[in-house]
Amino acid sequence: EFEYSGHVAGQGQVIGDLGATHFMRGQLDSALVYLRQARQLHLQAGDGRGQARDADRIGTVSLMQGAADSAFSAYRAAERFYRDTADRRALAGTLGNLGNAHFEQGQLDEALLAYEEGLALYRQGADASAEAALLERIARIHRQQGRLREAGDGYRAALEIHRRRRDGHRQADAFSALGHIFQEQARLDSALAAFQA
Repeated sequence: EFEYSGHVAGQGQVIGDLGATHFMRGQLDSALVYLRQARQLHLQAGDGRGQARDADRIGTVSLMQGAADSAFSAYRAAERFYRDTADRRALAGTLGNLGNAHFEQGQLDEALLAYEEGLALYRQGADASAEAALLERIARIHRQQGRLREAGDGYRAALEIHRRRRDGHRQADAFSALGHIFQEQARLDSALAAFQA
């Protein structure tokens, strides 16, 4: 329908959604084909937001396929658009993905910078769930760097958000992470309390 009525951007959206569905099914090769087609259609239509959304998705698929250079290139394209248009929420999401890419490559300092900027943006937009996710990613890096006190603070901040949101599953994950930190600090009573929470 979009093709015949001349709605190229709409056609790109549908094809992009097909790509996202293939991604969700674990069909990464076909997802990438659809997402690249969608990005080309959005380019034809002059739809920068559509191109940025497609680029962000392409980055995620590329990262999962082990194509780090392609992932970084795609994420950077999305990041540029979102910075230029001051779309803070979308930028925060892309920074989170960019942080994941750096983390996967063992670039912890770069990952931390991306996560921290994304966290600040989520806090401005009052997105508690995304804020908690980035707090946990930052805490994970602090833990790997041996900064256990900061890691614990991060997990406690995330835990407070999960409590307010009444998200029992994520509370359990945060308590487990805290328990492991307490183990590493030889605070075994605190570890037991966290694991039994």
